[in-house]
Amino acid sequence: MYEIEATHWWFRCLHELVINNLKKYQIDFPNILDAGCGTGRLMFQIQNMGKISGFDFRDTALTYCRKRNLNNLQKVDLNSWDPVESQFDFIISLDVISDKGILDDKLIVKKFYKALKPGGKLIMHIPAFPFLKRKHDQGATIKKRYLKNELKEIARWTGFTPICIKYRLFFATPIFIIIKLIDSFFLKSKGSNTDMFKLPSLANWFFLKLGRLENISIMNGFSPPFGTSLFSILQKS
Repeated sequence: MYEIEATHWWFRCLHELVINNLKKYQIDFPNILDAGCGTGRLMFQIQNMGKISGFDFRDTALTYCRKRNLNNLQKVDLNSWDPVESQFDFIISLDVISDKGILDDKLIVKKFYKALKPGGKLIMHIPAFPFLKRKHDQGATIKKRYLKNELKEIARWTGFTPICIKYRLFFATPIFIIIKLIDSFFLKSKGSNTDMFKLPSLANWFFLKLGRLENISIMNGFSPPFGTSLFSILQKS
């Protein structure tokens, strides 16, 4: 991730979508938490937008964050995290509640609710559609894939008001289905490698363009009927 995040179309499209929404709802010097900051690429890009904090439970991830000269980092296991009430204006959670290390996804979202200020927003991204589960999920430590109605139910249960819950990367769904079929037919090809690897520059450029076009359409209200992931913005009442 550390080596490819800055160039790989998947990470760039997702980070740009998050940043565009932070700008859309921008307030004066917000307090932002990246809950599950990974190697810190997103934190690095938004570090001048407000007060930025990063949580991760992996020492390795925080080591890479420090290589980016990031500060305000904490080793935190969200399962045992006891949040300060009404602390953050935004919480960003990218592919976190779906992780196999999370014991109770609803409880984590409830903690995010507590940690947000009234009117604060949770920007969340999670894998979609259980039928897309494949070898990649093991390598990426994905425990669960979600449907839109499941995420709506979690939002209702925790008290959030959904502003946006949309599938994304609908153009990549057929490719991911083909990859899943290949995994299924070639069972002897075992392992836990993810789909995230350096692509030829032309292919990476092509998918980056498609992803950016989709980002524009999502920002303008389009809701794809399906996709490999779910992007949501949930607001604390």
